[in-house]
Amino acid sequence: CKTADDVSLNPTFFHQVSIVFHSAATLKFDEELRKAVDQNVRSVMRLMDICDRLPNVEAFIHVSTAYSNAERDAIEERIYPAPAPLDQLLALVDAAPPQLLTEITNKYISPKPNTYTFTKAIAENVVQQHGNQGYSVAIFRPTIVVSSLRTP
Repeated sequence: CKTADDVSLNPTFFHQVSIVFHSAATLKFDEELRKAVDQNVRSVMRLMDICDRLPNVEAFIHVSTAYSNAERDAIEERIYPAPAPLDQLLALVDAAPPQLLTEITNKYISPKPNTYTFTKAIAENVVQQHGNQGYSVAIFRPTIVVSSLRTP
């Protein structure tokens, strides 16, 4: 994923963006934790940093999943506490050798059933904790996301 500094946006485009949708993710339930964090958590952090630089952005909509809290009996329309502290998670995936990370993943993400739901829950907290930057944020939790038959 690119950082805000890596992205070169045409100044005209930069001023025309008012709504940003983030729907990119790895959907592989058993994705290696490091890759799942990069694609499902860090991508949200990076895109929100880019949004902070957009002068006319009014809203950021993050596509999560209804299964981000699948271990709960009932899921309300609220953000639940993160299953792990963000700074701890980022330090772990940055420092742990791949073999060790593989060995500890299931215990670390528990009670989440897989790295997909674990990282999507963390990402929801990232959106919430990013704070009020002068634009609205929303989290959309569909039960399934599929591609279209053809472009609209």
